[in-house]
Amino acid sequence: MLKYTLRVILITGFLLHSGALSAFSVEDSVYVKGLLHLNSSVSSGEYAPEKLVKMAHEKGIAAVFLTENLMPRWEYGIYPFRRVIKKTVERDGLIKYGPSEYARRIGEINESFPDLTVNMSAEVAPFYYWTGSPLGRGGLTLHDWDIQFLVTGLEPSDYSQIPTISNGGFSGYGVVSVLKLWPFLLILLGAICLRKKHPRYYLADSLCWFFIVTGAVFALANYPYKYYRYDQYHGSAGSGPYQQVIDYVNSKGGMTFWSSPEAFTHRDLGPVWFKSPEATGYMLEVSGYTGFCCFYEGYRQVGSPGGVWDTVLGEYCAGKRRRPVWAVGEMSYHSKEASGGKQIDEVQTVFIVGENTRENIMRAMKEGSMYAVRRSSGHELQIRSFTVKYSNGETAGMGEELLASGPVEVDFFVGWEGVPQGEVTADLVRSGKVIKQFKFAQPGRISFSDDYYEPGSKIYYRLDVRGKYPSMLFSNPVFVRFEKSEAD
Repeated sequence: MLKYTLRVILITGFLLHSGALSAFSVEDSVYVKGLLHLNSSVSSGEYAPEKLVKMAHEKGIAAVFLTENLMPRWEYGIYPFRRVIKKTVERDGLIKYGPSEYARRIGEINESFPDLTVNMSAEVAPFYYWTGSPLGRGGLTLHDWDIQFLVTGLEPSDYSQIPTISNGGFSGYGVVSVLKLWPFLLILLGAICLRKKHPRYYLADSLCWFFIVTGAVFALANYPYKYYRYDQYHGSAGSGPYQQVIDYVNSKGGMTFWSSPEAFTHRDLGPVWFKSPEATGYMLEVSGYTGFCCFYEGYRQVGSPGGVWDTVLGEYCAGKRRRPVWAVGEMSYHSKEASGGKQIDEVQTVFIVGENTRENIMRAMKEGSMYAVRRSSGHELQIRSFTVKYSNGETAGMGEELLASGPVEVDFFVGWEGVPQGEVTADLVRSGKVIKQFKFAQPGRISFSDDYYEPGSKIYYRLDVRGKYPSMLFSNPVFVRFEKSEAD
């Protein structure tokens, strides 16, 4: 007890030296605990949607994003008749169930839990491709299926039109379709020659039949006469399919988050190998996505200071991207057993809103007014406030931008729910670099005056808070745009 008391005194002295420590306080905003990516029995989960929501409600969760695989469907065709002689495997998913029916079911669940916001989302795999051969020694390998998005905020009918390889979203009819009809000219020529044998241009019956048969073979090979921007038979398509999904979702007013961007797959599923690399490279190549899921598979290379997230945010501040990128927490929950024994509330996204409504939750998600937290048993880190202030009294919170003509002050309150598990470290990150580290043994408020000021630049601050593993928390950034002062 004496050692603990001395430790608290020492750390409190450190905090007082670094900034101002105050008592716990709750601002006017409502902090809504949310769960993203809960798969139900509609697709790859074990529990019915109603059961999942009930389980979340019992844990004190107030916002749930039920997430179903959009269209888990794989097809392999034999060359050159890939579209005719083929094997297709399809499992349950949102499209198969019906997005409108699913939305109706969510509406009924919302009525049963009036104090909880239930939302619809989809797990989208835009692209995959094959290597190997079904008759070869190594068999077939399916690549890139596990590079996926979490998509939400769309109308039910819009989910059916998200472009993917599985639903034929990268194909269509056009000029190429007309050109692919050329085999019918060969068939027509052979048929005419058989019927009308011109004495001068006489063709043997065998040659006529050769034209007909050849035309029929190529007509079958060209079926269904579509053009394919991307298909599963010509190797990796790069970032193109992912950018097209992002653009479509944006056009419909929805949101796109990279799901488990650091995860990689190499597993054997019967006769087929599944292999997928990390999505971190694509995160730098494409633009317009809303954010990424930092927990479980996104906090090392992407979310850590100086990682991919900071690179993308730096590009936004430099004017190279039109919008910032936000961090969310992702449960990816199917069942307790399938999820490795994880508790359903182990990873949360906490939304900061005025009132827990669907409209407010969606707005907070789009604008970055939220933070992601990974909790341990009996212990959950929390941010009760995080603002940047200028001397004129103007302030900005997570997802917002502050206009300043000089140095600013960063103010935040870090606490936790449950039994403390030792020291907590909060790294204050400015534009990708840790500029100050604070250590806590008890909840406290910090006010830190940063002397950085560069007229004409835009910077951001964010918090990386970590306790005893696996306890960790990522805030979303607060932006500051510096303009020249009168003194300048």
